[in-house]
Amino acid sequence: MYYFLVIMLIFWGLFVKTRKTIYDSIAIFFMGFIVLTSIGDADFASYKVAYDLIGSGVEYDSLGVGWEFLCKIGNLIRLDYSQFKCVVLILSILMIRSTVQIYVKDKKTSAMVWALYLVYPMLLDCVQIRFFLAQSIVIFGIRYLTKGGIANYLKYAVFVGIAYLFHSTSV
Repeated sequence: MYYFLVIMLIFWGLFVKTRKTIYDSIAIFFMGFIVLTSIGDADFASYKVAYDLIGSGVEYDSLGVGWEFLCKIGNLIRLDYSQFKCVVLILSILMIRSTVQIYVKDKKTSAMVWALYLVYPMLLDCVQIRFFLAQSIVIFGIRYLTKGGIANYLKYAVFVGIAYLFHSTSV
């Protein structure tokens, strides 16, 4: 069923004229739904154990101090791991979306960007959520890198440093 929906969303984004915000919103909702309902993916069990340990007060910074901090917040507001992962995914997608909106003004091209995203990295990003969050932070920071100037380069470096707190491969 998911495969059919993904294929329909891809074809819609590539071939149907649409308003950008409607397509973006539906694609984001769909990705959040997949994450919320997929509890058997490759990394789910190990991250859930870490999330639950952090929630019980155990120090568990081997996944990154930023990730540990987010897990504490998620546990504090009483999210289970599936809900936490869904929130992280949606926040990450919104960071990427805000960057795409800066560089892609045409509605059809924007829908194509999201349709192509659904073709490949979406399912990988839904599984490797820590990496996706770090990647999203770096992508969000690109807006400063492309402006030029020492202050903007420093802002970009700060975003890369923050991303490093979640996943060390972001640098």
